[in-house]
This record gives sequence, structure tokens and C-alpha cells, in this order.
Amino acid sequence: MKYFTFPKNGYELLCALKKYFQPWIRLYLVEGTLQKHGLQPFVEILNIPIEGNLRDFQSYHNPLFRALAIQSFSYIQTLKDKEKIASLESVFCENLLSLLQKEATGGANQLIRWSAAKTINSIWFDPQWSEHKKHDYSLNAEFHISNTRIDRIQKQITEQELDRLDRLKNICRKSKIGNGEFSEDYKEYLEFWVYGPSSVLFNLTSNSLEYQYLINDVLGALEPRGIKLGVESRNNLVVELSLKFAKDIFNYSAYHQREISNCLKGFLNSDSEMQIDQPKALDFRKLAAESIVKLKDELWKNDNNLKYLKARAAVILQDWKLVEQLGEIAVFSLIDVGKGFLQLEVKPNLNLDIQIKAVGTIGKIKFKNDEEKIQALCQFLQLPEQRIRYQSALLLKPYLNDLKPKSYAIVTALLYEFNNKSLFSSLDISSIEQIKKYINDAENEQRAINYIFEKASDSCENNAFEVKKNSFKN
Repeated sequence: MKYFTFPKNGYELLCALKKYFQPWIRLYLVEGTLQKHGLQPFVEILNIPIEGNLRDFQSYHNPLFRALAIQSFSYIQTLKDKEKIASLESVFCENLLSLLQKEATGGANQLIRWSAAKTINSIWFDPQWSEHKKHDYSLNAEFHISNTRIDRIQKQITEQELDRLDRLKNICRKSKIGNGEFSEDYKEYLEFWVYGPSSVLFNLTSNSLEYQYLINDVLGALEPRGIKLGVESRNNLVVELSLKFAKDIFNYSAYHQREISNCLKGFLNSDSEMQIDQPKALDFRKLAAESIVKLKDELWKNDNNLKYLKARAAVILQDWKLVEQLGEIAVFSLIDVGKGFLQLEVKPNLNLDIQIKAVGTIGKIKFKNDEEKIQALCQFLQLPEQRIRYQSALLLKPYLNDLKPKSYAIVTALLYEFNNKSLFSSLDISSIEQIKKYINDAENEQRAINYIFEKASDSCENNAFEVKKNSFKN
């Protein structure tokens, strides 16, 4: 998609829409053309008269392409641009509104009616008009059909199509010809959700089998675009289906890998940033990681953001060999695991083993300089869990002389081993002098121990209560 050329006029856009039959590419075409060349190609497709009356106007284009051209006007963002149309100061704008009203109330199908109604709402019924105390342009677009106000048609059509979902069992999904194609009725229904209000569909609370089929079909049509909508759904079923689909199509192209990685990266966040309750959060995190870890070398090697995501995915999947190969880029994620910010298992005892493994993996990684490695390992010295502290202290032992005073004191205390052999080996209880010497040596040893642990305790942060209590109390 990097070298994709966007059409400059209506004819070229029509040719491109016919050439690329995949819905996600067609939508990409529409948005890209709009950004690159503005509304003119879509005006040409709709063939709206700049002058004269729309009364005798006829359109011969495919209803789907007309729907997409109509939707392009709903993408206008700025009030200034909307006002040029909403004010009806030109014949073209009057003709546009007339065409939209006509299509919203009597268009060829539900999609084109919905598209026209959406565009009317976007331009003439934008809430910003009242917020900015602008002219009430909705008066220009007021229109009633069967006692239904024009601004309510979009919602009404969406609700009608949602009602059809309950009757989807009666719509034969596959063609009776037996060629594996969808039936015509189902194609039309699917087309509405693919090119229409997909986000509404994805946020339903349903979990019926028919709903799952429809979600999978919409995902199949929208590919990366659908995955983005799916993973943002409030319905965990839709999120799960989207993550599984992402895994299936991840290797389709470099474009897919980049887009899908960007969609899924939120699932790799630390626990405090996840919006989904456990244990679903852990399941979704692993599903997302199973896709991202497949990033091809040619993509991530020259892109630190993708390299970071691949490394984090490898950590989440506990692929320690790959993590070690990826090197320093994985350290931030390993620290998150070691500190308990990124849980990988529901059971606390399993997480503790993983935390220790993460710390140990930092010890195996080859750093460009020792200072970075020391800094990473020192972050675990004051954690509440004794096993993690001791693991980091063991890994820091070769660098004792390079440690800062506070870290040196803590590591020394954590690795301290009381050696009583020297005190007892020469003890002669028949000699008063030997007993006095033993007592003196023991007192000196006690003072040395006190000094080591007091210094270590003083070196801890004020909030490291558990560390002071359990590690440095003698």
C-alpha cells in the first residue's frame, strides 16, 4: 500500500473501485482519494449539477459506489467547510441536499439510504452549530417522510437492520447453487454492515451463533480495518474473534503486519493500563502477542517501535531464547514482568517463578555497557519478594565494585553468609582464655553483621517496609 496511487478524478476512482473488489481496499481508496484530491472525484461520480435543477437528474452508477461517494461528504471535519455546504449559498449545495434527501428517503437499498441520512446529519445537524452559537442550519434540511424526521432516518435504518439480525436464521448464508458463495440476500445484508455502521454491530451484546458468523464475515471483508474496530469493542466475544482473525491474516503482507501490530499493541500494555478485567486480559494479551511475535525481520530490524513490540510479545509468550536474542530492547518489558507490572499467569505462584525467570534473563542479555545492565538489575533490590531480591543480588555480585554505595550495601547484605566454622573450630572449653576469645570474636562478628544490615536498611527507600523488615532485621 506504500506506493498506492490515488485516483485524481471520478472516472479513475470508478475504475479503481471496480478493479479492487476487497471492501477494505475500497474504503482505503475512498479515504485516501478524499485526503489527496478532495471532494471533486466524488462530485463527479454523483454527477451533481453545479447549475440548473436536479429534477430531471438520473444516475447510472452502481448503488454501492454512489453510497461511498455520498459518505465522502460526511468525512468533512471543519465547521468552515461544512458551513459552505450547509448554508445552501450555491446551486450546487442545494442540488446536493436535494440528492441526499432523495436518496435518504427512496434510495436503491438500505446502505445508500443510510449513507445519505448519515451525511445529512453530519453536515446540517452537527451539534457544533449550537455549541458555537452558529446559525441553525438544520432548518435548511428539515424534511419529513411518513412522519419521520430526516435526522432520525440514519438511526431508524440501523435499528431495522439490527432487527434483521434476530431473523438471520431465515436468511440463507450460502448460495443454493453450492459454489460456496454467499446468497444474494445475505450479500446485501453483509454489505450494509461492511460499508455502513460496523462499529454499532461490533458493540452489540449478542453472542448468538448467527452474530458470530456475521462478525467473522465482516472481519473477513474489512481485514485490518475490521480488526481495529473489533479489538475496541465492549463485547469480549468480538474482541476474541478479532484477535484470532488477526493471527490468521497477520502474514498476508507487510502492510497487514504494520497495521495489525498497531491495532494490537494496547493489549501488550502493563496491567494498570489494561481496560479489560482478568483473566480475559491475560488471554487477550497472549492472543495479541501470538500475532505480533511473527513480525518479519525486514520490518522490525530497522524500526525500533516494531522491534520493541516483537520483544514484548516474546516476553509475554515466555520465549526466553528469542528474548535473549533480541537483547536490550526487551529489558523494559522484562523489568515490567520482574516488578509484577506485567502479569503473565493468573496464579500468583506461577507469576513469581516467571518474575524470577525475567530477572535471570536480564542477566543473560549482552549489554553494550555494564552500567545499563547494573541499572536494570538494581531495580529489583528493594522489591517485597525475597527470591527476586536475592536473584538480582546474585547477578550483581560480579559488578560489586561498580555499584553505587546504596546498592553496594544492599547487595552485600543480601549475599551475606554467616560463617560460624572459624568461631567453633578452635574452641577449647577447658581454657578460660579461649572462651573469652570466642566471646570477643562473636561480639565483633555481631557488630559487623549489625553494621552491614543497618547500612543496607538505611540505603533502602522509605517505602520499602517489607524489605527492611524481612531482609535486614537481625
